[in-house]
Amino acid sequence: MSDSLTSPYGNTISITVTSTYLKWKKRKPMMLNLYQNQSNDVVVTLYEKCSNLTNPYFTWVISNKQSKTDTVFTANDVSNVPYYYSEFTIQVVGITQSSGLTAGIINCPVGQYNYSIYEMSSPYDLDITNSINLVETGILN
Repeated sequence: MSDSLTSPYGNTISITVTSTYLKWKKRKPMMLNLYQNQSNDVVVTLYEKCSNLTNPYFTWVISNKQSKTDTVFTANDVSNVPYYYSEFTIQVVGITQSSGLTAGIINCPVGQYNYSIYEMSSPYDLDITNSINLVETGILN
């Protein structure tokens, strides 16, 4: 493909394109922030990565970067339009309070975590070996 342009000074510039090079950007890890002793609304886009498009369920794994411990939990997707985004309400409670691991209630110390979200075939399944696939990973503070 070739084209010519005229500069503001009246010069003609010829341009010939011999090849096209596209550089794909690697997606940066998503970072989510959760605050202790309150409910946190978390919005992520998961649907486009799912295999089961009729009724996907999700299980979360958060891994403490310092202690290397994992917390596995589920939370209901409360989005009005799950085809565009998924919305979860996650409550972080103090260490002395009890968790509701199938209700999005977790107790974990302040720190930095990695998170993974798995697509599941049934709700409230905390066994990651039953997952259909991994749909999202990122950093959680």
